[in-house]
Amino acid sequence: MYKQSNYNYFVPYKEEKFIYYNALTRNSFTMSKAEHERIQIEFADPISFELGFPTVFRHFKECGFFVKEGIDEIANLRFKYNKEVVYCSDVHITLCQNKEVQSMELLVVAIQKHLFDIINTIHPPTLHLDSTEEKTLSFYEEVFTPVAAYVEKQCKQNGISFRQQEAKEVGDDKCCSLNLPRLYRYVILNNGDVYSGEPGKKDSELWGKLANDGTIEWDEQQREQALSVPWFETEKCRRCKHLYLFSPICLRVINSKRGRCFQDLGVVTPEEMIVKEFEEKNA
Repeated sequence: MYKQSNYNYFVPYKEEKFIYYNALTRNSFTMSKAEHERIQIEFADPISFELGFPTVFRHFKECGFFVKEGIDEIANLRFKYNKEVVYCSDVHITLCQNKEVQSMELLVVAIQKHLFDIINTIHPPTLHLDSTEEKTLSFYEEVFTPVAAYVEKQCKQNGISFRQQEAKEVGDDKCCSLNLPRLYRYVILNNGDVYSGEPGKKDSELWGKLANDGTIEWDEQQREQALSVPWFETEKCRRCKHLYLFSPICLRVINSKRGRCFQDLGVVTPEEMIVKEFEEKNA
């Protein structure tokens, strides 16, 4: 037996059409107003729909508009969270410069020692290293370049995939589909401060301090608060029809707006987001 997905949308569109959109699968297509009115009668009774029009029903089911009874659709988000956060041992380190200056040589040695320990104790499948600084800056040449060369060599010797990305914005993360705090993802500044994200941003927290011997003195309470509870495990989020539609930006807004919901801000409506995504997809 099947039921309608909690994340179905039927959005009025130009020329008397409707966009059929499922936020969990991101599948979408248009139907005429007459088709929409007829198919909604079938949607109201999934059992009769499946028996009377099995081929049509199968199409909607494969697109995510119907799911089996008893299925918790939030499990999809929990699975991604567990896979990419809880059980993810990939390491992602960003090197960043601020106004405070300490010995570049000491900093390079400390970072190299820290990453050497990570490589040999955690043995991550992949190690990502990037910097927010442009190549023309001395920090890039004096810190990032020697650290990257050292880490690449260590990764090669230990059978670890090494990825390097240059001159990026913190949070512009091409390797992780969920933009969330992670145990082994943080930013190291040239004064040794270790942040969960880009320093100065409201959702970035000071997590610790890098010592000259490569160890980090962690603020464990701060990390526990950031990593212990999935952001969507609140009653409001679990009940929200727009959870999957807004999830790529929900976490950032929740952090920066002190718990306020993105939908409450009134920046954009769900219908506007769906139309925009549909038109970009079919441009």
